[in-house]
Amino acid sequence: MNNYDVPSYIIRGAVTKKLKELQLLRDVQTINIDTLPVNFGIAREDGEPVIGNSSEPLKLLLHDIFEVNRADRTTYLGQVRQNSQQKKENIFIVPKTDHANEITTLLTEIERINYIVGKTYSTDEEKAIVLKFSSELDDKNAQLMDLLHAAYAEGDAIYCYNAFSLTSSQFRDTIQGLQRDVYGNIFYKRLSSRLSETLAPKILRETAAAVQRTIGAAPDFQFFDTSGNFIGNNLAVTREILAQTTNYSTGRELETKLSAAPTGYSFGTIMSSVAALFRGNKLIARHAGTDYNSAFKQGAEVIFANTHNFARAQFKAVTQNLSVRDRQDIIEILKDDCQYRKWTGTSLSYQMNDFDVVDAIRSLSKEIISQINQKVISNDELVNLFGSCIQAKTVFQQFTAAVNESNCLSQAHAFLQGQDDFITAVERVDKDFDFIDNSLVEIKEIKEYLEEIKAEILASECDFNLIAPLLSQFQQCYDADVVHNYNIIQQIAQKVKDIYYQLFKGKANELTSTYTDLLVKADGLKRKLDAYDPSWNTVLYNRLEIFCRQCSANQIHNIQLGQYSIRCRKCGKQLRDIVHEIAMAPSRESQLTVWETEIVTSAPQPVPTPPQPQPNSGSGDPQPQPTPPAVRTRNMRSQLPSGKKTVAEYKQWLMNQLTSLSLYDATDELDFNN
Repeated sequence: MNNYDVPSYIIRGAVTKKLKELQLLRDVQTINIDTLPVNFGIAREDGEPVIGNSSEPLKLLLHDIFEVNRADRTTYLGQVRQNSQQKKENIFIVPKTDHANEITTLLTEIERINYIVGKTYSTDEEKAIVLKFSSELDDKNAQLMDLLHAAYAEGDAIYCYNAFSLTSSQFRDTIQGLQRDVYGNIFYKRLSSRLSETLAPKILRETAAAVQRTIGAAPDFQFFDTSGNFIGNNLAVTREILAQTTNYSTGRELETKLSAAPTGYSFGTIMSSVAALFRGNKLIARHAGTDYNSAFKQGAEVIFANTHNFARAQFKAVTQNLSVRDRQDIIEILKDDCQYRKWTGTSLSYQMNDFDVVDAIRSLSKEIISQINQKVISNDELVNLFGSCIQAKTVFQQFTAAVNESNCLSQAHAFLQGQDDFITAVERVDKDFDFIDNSLVEIKEIKEYLEEIKAEILASECDFNLIAPLLSQFQQCYDADVVHNYNIIQQIAQKVKDIYYQLFKGKANELTSTYTDLLVKADGLKRKLDAYDPSWNTVLYNRLEIFCRQCSANQIHNIQLGQYSIRCRKCGKQLRDIVHEIAMAPSRESQLTVWETEIVTSAPQPVPTPPQPQPNSGSGDPQPQPTPPAVRTRNMRSQLPSGKKTVAEYKQWLMNQLTSLSLYDATDELDFNN
């Protein structure tokens, strides 16, 4: 067995294997700092892993017991101290070398025994020898572990030039004290508490009043006040996340950067803090090709539904914000001056972020434009009447672009700078729409009424100059701005109405007087009829009754004109009807004159029997005999003038007689004796 030489690299590797099993080292692999477990990688001084992950940023580095200068340990420790000054993440442990030779001997023997045991033997004597060596292996391993334990437990620890002598009883406390120093120096931006990733979706769903209660009371994560307002601008976690998101960064990238030194945040802390900042309008997000400027935008909750979505989502800090005053001013302008809820049917909240506030300007603008298109532009007549409403549309068109990071602030500032024009445009459209809904019908009625008045006056041959200036003024007001000129238009309509009423009243009085006179004459004719047997003049009685009814209908004692009506509600006549009836009065008077000549003053003679046709001796049908026309006698004595007359009166009498004669048949006889 002594002839088997064990190479030094085998011995070195064997030491590493034994150190992996050393409980002394495993006890300091993980330490709880501020209730948070912190892992340390344990490796050889040259970087070869011993216990744990070699990628851990914090490490315990073990010097090789065979490399330590036994002759001048002090000088060796001084060199290690010198090298450790800039390595704040590493604690160096230099083992005690008193038992280095024994360790070498034991490792050599153990390797030789392992070599022998690994061979195949055939004789019983050889097997007995192997069995003897095997029984010694456990004892030698135990002795080796004791010596390694003593070497490192009673060695020296060095950190940042400071050396600490170790003892078996104080090893763990001393090393853990140094580990706390390492953690404090490397993760100097660490937090004293952490969040679970399960909080992230709850932060987005929770009500404003309850969101901070859901997050908890830890001082590191006081993102919101009791009303849900974001107050976490000065939190360390806020500053670190925003510093990493000046450009779009994925959730995975944030985890990589913030879990490393000097922050050392847990994944749950990162994910839930990002959710809080997103809700607090400090971050915008992009996921699956969609940009989310608000945590309350539909679909935003999917980003934090699971760790996979979060890792792939991108986040960017909102580097520029509206001031609290500007945001409040915009909301108040939209709510109070622009009646946002009346136009859109939705309410605004002071909890809205910058994007939501500017998007509210966009929503209001688009809604008003849509209603202008629907109510005005779709109607050619209204386009001409409400040009100012269409002009107001150009104000709203400035704010219809989709809101994004690049135009959010500029749109907000443009709105604030032009708020007077915007408010005026909203008020103008609102006033026009109210006019269309409530007063446009009246304007149309007035327009039609004035056109009817014009036609009546022209048809009645009245003085058109009475209303011509008013009609011209109306047209100017109508073409310019019916809303602004509404009161003037009403005044014009009333003036025209008054003029028409006076014309109507004058003509109605003339008509009444004229037909009252005709009724008097008709009554005189009736008295003449009454002097004879009624059966002799039945036809005239019937005619006279109808005539009197017609004359009575033309007696107008109560004029009732509707609001915008040219026809009297009482008599049913309009101006041209009255003028026509006045013009017909002479012919009606002539009719009375004619009827007076037809009065039967004696009993009617029996009608002679017409001669019977004689048979024709010749051939063919008998020829009918023509019936001679009946001769009507007109009594003219009552028509003759009496007394003295002026030439003018006599001329008028002659003209009336000629008018009457035109109503007689050419065969009528005129009897001047009756």
